[in-house]
Amino acid sequence: MAFSEIQQGQVAKRLTAFCDSRVPPAIRDKLRIRFRVKGSEVVLFEERPDFHPPYEWREMPSAKLKYVASQGVWRLYCQHRDRRWHSYEAPPEASSFAQPARRGGRGSHGDLLGIA
Repeated sequence: MAFSEIQQGQVAKRLTAFCDSRVPPAIRDKLRIRFRVKGSEVVLFEERPDFHPPYEWREMPSAKLKYVASQGVWRLYCQHRDRRWHSYEAPPEASSFAQPARRGGRGSHGDLLGIA
């Protein structure tokens, strides 16, 4: 089930602020953190320029938040090296979108977004 316009606005507002706060201004030409909303899922990803010309920006997914409407919870997933999404430990779900976002992408196993 897709988000309503109000929900999309709330998600976009929180994630835009979150993504902007994660990258120091001094390295924004080398790293960007973005998000994509599709249906009831939000994927967070890093973008970095390629090492060789033409230096195109490459996406590296790092976290996915999925809203389960039937249970009223958000589930947090991380992408493993097998490129599949796995439920994130400690805790993998929350009743509010703000809870996983407030964690700042951090968990007991380091940082979901790859930067400290």
